[in-house]
Amino acid sequence: MNIKLAENIRTFRKERSLTQEQLAEVLGVTVGAVYKWEAGLSVPEITTLVEIADFFDISIDVLLGYEMKDNRSEAVLKRLTVYLAKKDMSGLSEAEKALKKYPNTFDIVYWSGIMYMTFGMEGSDEKLIRRGIELLESSKLLLSQNTNPRISTLSIAGSIAQGYVKLGEIDHAIDLLKDNNPNGIYDSIIGIILANNTKRYKEAGNALTEALLGNMSNLMNISIGFIKIYISNKRYKAIKDMADWAIISFSGLKTNDNPFYLDKIISVLYIYKAYAEFKLKDPAAAKNSLQLGIRTAEKFDEAPNYSMDLIRFTEPKGYTAHDDLGTTALEGLTETLKDINDKDFSSFWEKI
Repeated sequence: MNIKLAENIRTFRKERSLTQEQLAEVLGVTVGAVYKWEAGLSVPEITTLVEIADFFDISIDVLLGYEMKDNRSEAVLKRLTVYLAKKDMSGLSEAEKALKKYPNTFDIVYWSGIMYMTFGMEGSDEKLIRRGIELLESSKLLLSQNTNPRISTLSIAGSIAQGYVKLGEIDHAIDLLKDNNPNGIYDSIIGIILANNTKRYKEAGNALTEALLGNMSNLMNISIGFIKIYISNKRYKAIKDMADWAIISFSGLKTNDNPFYLDKIISVLYIYKAYAEFKLKDPAAAKNSLQLGIRTAEKFDEAPNYSMDLIRFTEPKGYTAHDDLGTTALEGLTETLKDINDKDFSSFWEKI
């Protein structure tokens, strides 16, 4: 709380061109008393405060320089998030006040839990972490109030599990993540926890394999999604950079030079790269990329192999890949040309 009484008495006195002696005479106090008020060495009694405010024609709130804090839940929540963003641990006392006033408000309970968990983990403070876990567990009971689609029972479980890992309660963390792991969303986290903190390397490898395989389609969607955005914005250098990055990424996951599913993806990426190079006025590079894409697709189509067991670093799972790139790799290239929808580039393709 920021009180500016001393400063305000001095300011209002000077605004009226009064000396300390003259103000003391008006209020019936000693000059020394006025001096101490303005120096912040003492404060007037309540009855004198009323007289001072009345003399200056202001309210006591104005005299004190006090502004009432907005304590509605929305305002409190905003302050909590600011404390968290600034890594200001004084926000913890603010959180406790908020929890007493709004013990059944999801946003207050949840974000207070996140604050405790964050500060506790950053400072390796067990007490703060356990308070964070307690609050996050309580927030699950209030989830019906939640309006943030990125927060759910699953995400809360992930945050709680991080706390248990920091506390060294690995089995508890793993069990919690496994119980909240639809579509393998926590496979990579389970894998790294097991690899870092236990000797369960086989189990860690299985989890990381699931994570890598599960993220293959994500990587494809992300790279091609960005490329399509860049096409619409005519950012040709960005198209080429993204295609290059994705080609390197997928190529790096191939066990050997034998064609298999990743080559089908790579062939499509070469077409996008060729388009970018064509628009960047580099026909030689565009021709080379087109030929690489066509040869890669043809080689795959000679002996299509959709097995995911050929991906590097992974444990054999017997999984088969599926996509919407076309029945064959060459068909995928044709569909990519249609998607690009550039007559000049299509003509260039026909010549190649």
